Parts: sequence; structure tokens; C-alpha cells
Amino acid sequence: MSNQNTIVPAIKKLAAQTNEINFILYLDIYSGNFTTKAWCKDALLNLKSLGRWNRSAIITDSSNITSFTKAFSYLVPGEFKGFTIENYEEAVLWVSSTS
Repeated sequence: MSNQNTIVPAIKKLAAQTNEINFILYLDIYSGNFTTKAWCKDALLNLKSLGRWNRSAIITDSSNITSFTKAFSYLVPGEFKGFTIENYEEAVLWVSSTS
């Protein structure tokens, strides 16, 4: 069973309850379990289907993913912002901010 089978239903349930989603995605691409192609496929399939995205922080040390996140933010509802792993706390504050 993939994480997708667990995470996507939970996100849909939360969206129904709160009418918006704030989300942090921590990508440790150096763990050996990451491919850009897989991430893009999952992101496009799942994120485009949800219209209640508010703020999403993508935390990674990959400048390619940070650049992709910036471009991606123009294609989907809500705000998407890339953060380095070093700036994890800043990402949490940004995602949880109401302003």
C-alpha cells in the first residue's frame, strides 16, 4: 500500500471538514526513495483534484524541486512555497499563519 492510499483520503476528509488545506511536504531526496518523476506524477494527480488548497510548504534541499514548486504554484489554487530543510521551522510558521 502506498502513502497515497492513506494520505489522499485523509486530506479529502479534512477539506470537507475545514474547507481549506494547509500542508507540509518534507522531501528528503537523499534517502534514495525519491524520484522527481514520481513526485510530479503524484503532485499533479492529487493536487489538481482538490480545490481547497490554502498554503503548502515543500521542504527540500533540492533547488530543482524548489523551482518546480514556484512554477507549480501558478497552476493550482492556493499558495505553494519551497523551503530548505534548514528552514523547516520557518515553513511551519508560514503554513500555520492566518495572514
